[in-house]
Amino acid sequence: MLAFLAYEKKHLAWSTSTIENYQSAILALFDDKQPITSFCLYQEFFKALNANTLQPSTTQNVDISPVLHHFDHLGGNTTMPAEALRAKLCWLLAVCAFLRPSDIQCIDLDHCHITPSSGDLTLRVIAPKERRQGKRVTKDVVVRRHPTALYCPVAAYTAYCTRLANTPCYCRHPTLSSVTINALVRSLRKPTDPIGSQAISKIIQTIMALIPQAPGQSRPISGCALGSTRAARAGASVNDIVLQGHWSSQAIFNNFYQVASSTQSNFTSLTLDADDQAANTLETQPMDPPLDE
Repeated sequence: MLAFLAYEKKHLAWSTSTIENYQSAILALFDDKQPITSFCLYQEFFKALNANTLQPSTTQNVDISPVLHHFDHLGGNTTMPAEALRAKLCWLLAVCAFLRPSDIQCIDLDHCHITPSSGDLTLRVIAPKERRQGKRVTKDVVVRRHPTALYCPVAAYTAYCTRLANTPCYCRHPTLSSVTINALVRSLRKPTDPIGSQAISKIIQTIMALIPQAPGQSRPISGCALGSTRAARAGASVNDIVLQGHWSSQAIFNNFYQVASSTQSNFTSLTLDADDQAANTLETQPMDPPLDE
């Protein structure tokens, strides 16, 4: 594995993120990863790789107003073209529910429902990429309503199911051949045929392409990264974001999904404009920490 990754890095100029993605995919083939990840050459390889990688700036603000204007132009969910409705639903699920294309592919329509009292949509994702203690899991993702109907993922889901997913689309799970699901996203020409994660990714990117890229941005932002980052900038707690994304730790959000790290707090004002308040509430702190004796 190391020889393969080193060759691609040297001769094909693979980026660090690409190498890490391939490394994760290869490790997923093994039940016991400990002998590999604890191998000294493995650890030295990735230590050297990260040491020579410059982490890009994460301060750009992504403007989604072109997407919202696009949804306004499309009009109501019941009258817009079927292809546009499918793309809108996939984008909203990626951004609002932090779902990857592979997650959307594994949604089982038979186990999805809308709660009458709250109007919340619960989506069941069968055996996503995440594992717990090395075992496959099923995750239920709750999607809230938006007060504006044209931007509401629940409204888009309801219209999509009525117009395009009103017949069963049973198929084998993409990675677990013994499991059958009723796929949510399917072909427009033949609604009984599901579509794969790569096709779903391309559908989402048709909407993401409406968003202008920030200077120096080398690749498109995923819907999952866009949604989780905007939630953080709007004041959502990292714990809530990690819980919504069903990620095992905050580090996964920080390293793989967060595309902007500025906060809503004005630290200039907090540090310069509150002298009287700070004097009354803070004890004097030593300039240097005490030395351990």
